[in-house]
Amino acid sequence: MPAKSVVLPTVSNSEFNLGEVVIIDKGSPIEELNRIVGFGSLVLEFPLKFDHGAGALVNVGLPAPEAVSGSTASLDAAGFLATTNLCCPVEMEMFFNRLLESRGYDVCSKPHIQGLMHWFHCVPNMDFQYLIDVIEQGNPCKYWTPKGEVCPVLTPQCQGNWCR
Repeated sequence: MPAKSVVLPTVSNSEFNLGEVVIIDKGSPIEELNRIVGFGSLVLEFPLKFDHGAGALVNVGLPAPEAVSGSTASLDAAGFLATTNLCCPVEMEMFFNRLLESRGYDVCSKPHIQGLMHWFHCVPNMDFQYLIDVIEQGNPCKYWTPKGEVCPVLTPQCQGNWCR
């Protein structure tokens, strides 16, 4: 299965359902998430990002939607996909704040973080690595700081405006 493919040949489709999220090559460096949109093999919603060899494992990727929340989703690509699929900025904020905490950051500006959440909720094709890059590098602003450090003064560009 070369990268950019949307059809994943399978021996059987009996274990899969339309709309279900699957994990391809789980636990490997080329792990990726996708959604089943058809059968006759597995027809995927998005083109593959990586080449996957014959025999690549394909697992169901997400728990039932009612079991997912921003406060309980795993802090990885599958948890991000589950949370963004909720299409709820409040749930995404809970996930994002937990992710910041797990990576050793404290929130400096809650209103600014709330403003970022519209970029991350309801975008199932966003790469989880992009979210990590924003946390580590900013885009261009960072509204968090390493634990134990004083929050920096925001530049005029990063101060922006928000509702109170």
